[in-house]
Amino acid sequence: MAKVGRKRQSPIWDFFEYNSETDRSKCIVLEAGHNICGTVLKGKNPTNLKVHLRSSHRDANSEYLAKVAACSSTPGATQSEITSRRPTSIHETTIIDCFQGQTDRSWWSVNTQEHHKRENALVHMFIQTGMSTRLCDSIAFRKFSAALEPKFRSPGAARVNNLIGAKMEKAKHKLKEIINDARKLTLCVDGWSKRGLTASFMGVSACFYYPPGGQVYHALLNLHRIEHPHTGESIARCIDETLDAWSIHEDKVLLIVTDNGSNILKAVRLLKEKSQEQCEQSTDDLQAQPGGTGGGLDELWNESESEETDQEDEETGESGDLGECGDIYIY
Repeated sequence: MAKVGRKRQSPIWDFFEYNSETDRSKCIVLEAGHNICGTVLKGKNPTNLKVHLRSSHRDANSEYLAKVAACSSTPGATQSEITSRRPTSIHETTIIDCFQGQTDRSWWSVNTQEHHKRENALVHMFIQTGMSTRLCDSIAFRKFSAALEPKFRSPGAARVNNLIGAKMEKAKHKLKEIINDARKLTLCVDGWSKRGLTASFMGVSACFYYPPGGQVYHALLNLHRIEHPHTGESIARCIDETLDAWSIHEDKVLLIVTDNGSNILKAVRLLKEKSQEQCEQSTDDLQAQPGGTGGGLDELWNESESEETDQEDEETGESGDLGECGDIYIY
């Protein structure tokens, strides 16, 4: 049984009953058909009860406001009851109206299609123009973006850099697959230094034909920053790192196009010697296997190799031969 307690003075309790044992307030407004509403609300906060009365029972709410107006004209009326009648003279703003208004003025969510479309266009603009992504953090750019589309919240420089990196990894993976399907490729190597020799760079690019797509590609594989001195060993190491990063075997390299710099020529010569050593090592490993030893087999190999060399010399003439491991030509 509910405890009686102190009698509540607010007119709102003419429409609700409070049970102190369950801490619940029950709506006792009569609806059509003389049925009690019976809505149960937690606690006894009058504000929640007023919201229910205003949203569900218009006639009862009008009766409640009339009682509040009568109480405000009598001495002893509370300030909260006097304030509650003021919305009758102006438009009443509900909580739902506030949330709807806030939603209309908010930005697009980062997961929406509209946001992704404009974000990708912004990233492509930085990729194709080479502009600095720090532009995204400037106040002028944010005002410009808001003027074009108020619902689009432009990302910061860190976000744009991450998106550019993700697109770079995706494009690199696709280019690896294309290079893997190519039969042969030509490497182009060139280096240059800034004025005053403050920094030096070496670019490694690849030209090749892609049979499945029937297209010729020229792709920049890597741009190395090299320190002084620019020795042939350091340049060879950069080229070797590029081949490893793109999973390109030396046998796939048909030509290496360079200038006449002695350091670059030495680097290519070192790569050629390394390729021949690896080929000789693999040949020795095959001969060391069971059935791979014996003088008769070696003599047969030498005879066939000499015959093939004589035939290739007659056919190729001045062009030269590729050798058993594939020599690297320098132009």
